[in-house]
Order: sequence, then C-alpha cells, then structure tokens
Amino acid sequence: MQAIPIRIGSTILDEIENVYDDITKRAYEIFHDRCGSGALDLEDWLEAEKQLLWKPEVELIEKRGFFVLKIALRIIDPVAMSVLVTRDDLVVQSGENCHYPRLFRAVHFPQPIDPVKVQATYVRGRLVLIAAKIPVSEAFGAVREPTAIRESHSVRR
Repeated sequence: MQAIPIRIGSTILDEIENVYDDITKRAYEIFHDRCGSGALDLEDWLEAEKQLLWKPEVELIEKRGFFVLKIALRIIDPVAMSVLVTRDDLVVQSGENCHYPRLFRAVHFPQPIDPVKVQATYVRGRLVLIAAKIPVSEAFGAVREPTAIRESHSVRR
C-alpha cells in the first residue's frame, strides 16, 4: 500500500489540451504516412488516440458524504503517476517519460468535491481515491432570502 501525492488545481483543461496536442501530431503523422489520401481525419484521430493513450476502466461509487473511485492500473509504477484534482474533476496520468500507450484518465464527479480532502492509495495494481463531497448547500450557494431594497429619495430645492 502506497500513498499517492495529489496536486490540486482549478481546472484540468491544460492536461487535456496537452494530450490533444499529442494526438493531433500523431494523427497528422498517420495522415502523412498514408500520403495524405482521402478524408479520413476522424479515423486518423481515433487511431492516434488508440496508439498513444490507455484509458483504464473506472469504478465510481457514491457513498453518503463521499465518492470512492477505483482504477485498475495493471503494473504501473506509482512513482510515475500523477493525480490532479479540482472541485469537479480528476485526472490520473502517467509521466511524459513513460512508454506508450500513456495512462490518461479524466473523471467528472456528479457533485463537487473538496480537493483538499482527497486521499489516494495504490494497492496491488489498483488506485483507490476517496473524495469528500461538498454539501449541496455550500457547493451551489445557499438559497438566500431576498433583501428589501431601500429607496432613498432626495429632494432638491
């Protein structure tokens, strides 16, 4: 059993854009290798994604007050793994220096979580994350009673 360090961020967009850039480059190479024939851009993209990325299955279990996320990772060195957590999402990926296909898995939580309270453990080839939910009243702002608007009248003479 090994604890996994977690980075906290405000968005996972940079990670996704980096992966999309890599896929785009590889798709262009595939297109070029075909001598640029035909309009198979979607097929090239899907082939590039298949060659570059490994997206393991995720089991998301909702419990009272928290989520449990289980990802079977085969034989991946936990040191080569990176976990980024935001209030709404999580990305697990292997480092840039790993062999392809590269681990990349993004998960969107059905309810906001508290990134500071996320715990990640690697046990027998499985990454287990526990994420505390943010109560709905805090996550989306409590309903407030409307306040009376005071009108002030000034009279000029």
